[in-house]
Amino acid sequence: MKNRLRFSVVLLAVLLLAGCQCKHDYDQGQVSREATCREEGVCTYTCQKCGEFYEEPIPLAEHIYNGKVTREPTYEQEGEQTFTCTACKDSYTQPIPALEKPVEVTVTGKESYEDYLFDWIELDFQVRNLGDREIRGVRGELAIMDLFGKEIKTVRCSFTQDLIPAREVVEIPERPMLISSYEEADAQLFETDFENLQFAFSLTHVVYTQPEPQDEEPEPEPEDPVTVTVVKMLASPADFSRRQVYSSVQLTIDTRNNTGKELKALEGTITIRDMFGEELETYQCDLYAYKAYTVVDGADRQNFFITFYDVTPGSLTILYSEFEELEFEYTLYTILYEDGTREVLRQGGTSV
Repeated sequence: MKNRLRFSVVLLAVLLLAGCQCKHDYDQGQVSREATCREEGVCTYTCQKCGEFYEEPIPLAEHIYNGKVTREPTYEQEGEQTFTCTACKDSYTQPIPALEKPVEVTVTGKESYEDYLFDWIELDFQVRNLGDREIRGVRGELAIMDLFGKEIKTVRCSFTQDLIPAREVVEIPERPMLISSYEEADAQLFETDFENLQFAFSLTHVVYTQPEPQDEEPEPEPEDPVTVTVVKMLASPADFSRRQVYSSVQLTIDTRNNTGKELKALEGTITIRDMFGEELETYQCDLYAYKAYTVVDGADRQNFFITFYDVTPGSLTILYSEFEELEFEYTLYTILYEDGTREVLRQGGTSV
């Protein structure tokens, strides 16, 4: 008995000194810590016989970047797109190429004129269409400099009176510019010969006669239950000989009632923009319906005639613009029905 016990003790000691002799059979490994783009992960492999295990690192995960345009490209300057990792906020930027210029604007001549009331100059322009689409409007900034490249004056220039056919050149002579004799820059421009001036036109907007074709048509936005559209404009400048002391603009507004209920009034505003999308004026424009309707395409239709009187520079621009050169947008806030019920489409109206 004693000999058997002595043998067991010796065998255990030998095993402890020699280490485990298990022929390990490790599993496929279990991820004990997921890898991220900031920290390595850990995968643990365990012997299925004796339970011994070891760990191996999992390489860093790739960043998941979302891109956002942080500076829109223009005709004169590159844009910028910033990519930011959704996990660690690491970021980098990439340039967006500047837009390809579709037109080239050159100043070809200058004449100065002096009058009892004011002075002015007239500039001659040449506008070259570099593309394959007809242009109906060009806008940009004209920088005028002396012989040394020092800026004298910068003015905004728009060309909307002549269509510019594709790949053709249009001459635009004698564009007037009022000059103030009290302004040093104006006086210098007035007195300097054309040969001693430099001109640089920075393009900002181009409007085409036809929109650019798209591969997929965008989904139409849902229409309001009552649609309001400006269909005509009549401008009447002041005429003191006829005792017409105010200039006015009359709009013909068409409404289409798709609700199936009788209208009493509409609350809304009308925004008028130029062809380049710049807002000229926004007017409160509430419409009070009358009983007689015209049924067109299954909907009730009415025309309204609204007159606005000019008191601001924006109104004057409207007054002297053609209807086709303007954009009109009616924002409908509230519909009041003949039965006394009210439907609020947007917040911001005066009745809510």
